[in-house]
Amino acid sequence: MMNQAHLLAVASSPFHGAHHLLNSNRLQSGRRPPLLPLAVRCGPVVQKLTTKTTLTAAIGNGNGKEKATDRFHVFDYHHIEFWCADVASAASRFSFGLGVPLAAQSDLSTGNTVHASRLLRSCSGSLAFLFTAPYAPQVGDAATASVLSFSADVVLHFTGTHGGLAVRAIAVRISDAAEAFAASVDAGARPAFAPADLGHGFRFAEVELSGDTILRFLIYPDDTDISFLPGFQDMVSSTSGGGVPDFGLKRI
Repeated sequence: MMNQAHLLAVASSPFHGAHHLLNSNRLQSGRRPPLLPLAVRCGPVVQKLTTKTTLTAAIGNGNGKEKATDRFHVFDYHHIEFWCADVASAASRFSFGLGVPLAAQSDLSTGNTVHASRLLRSCSGSLAFLFTAPYAPQVGDAATASVLSFSADVVLHFTGTHGGLAVRAIAVRISDAAEAFAASVDAGARPAFAPADLGHGFRFAEVELSGDTILRFLIYPDDTDISFLPGFQDMVSSTSGGGVPDFGLKRI
């Protein structure tokens, strides 16, 4: 485990070859990897992820100032969502493997009959992984879904295509979801889900990013008492006494 910036490289699928991840020597050197080319900065065509593309927590030029080419204000990464077939198994493996405890969940126990979701969040930083799997589509009530864009049919095709587990969404917190959505589409990004209200001051929208991965825009008030998204219940996960260890991962 590295001792410096605790950066974590994430491939679009864990079944991709090792060339899709950061070279370990580059990680140990402490040099910042290149930024993910967001659709809103890539002109009329959404660029494909390359073997040199990684994800970092730095948005823009990394000093809090926006570049002249930025089309709207981005605050930070919010979470990465993995679609899978078995949410309990996937979340548990990542939790113990990375030392990131369970922080919140949305499932039948919270009234969600469409999908089961578990959020892992680092104790020492803002690293957040969301794992989501569908319930039987014929019994779910779409109105109970915590993620409005969720589709069981799409998930089943997605997990079959990617071998069971892969990144579906990269979520960023922005200043205006509608503005970000419109700016992205105007620049050539394909819309995935139009701006919608989640309640409690939360709004979100989605555009296609690369392949089956989408870019999710989120907006919410600074003074909200909701720790993740409406419809999620906070969970207490002990990191001591034999529980999940904290490896010090801070950001992506």
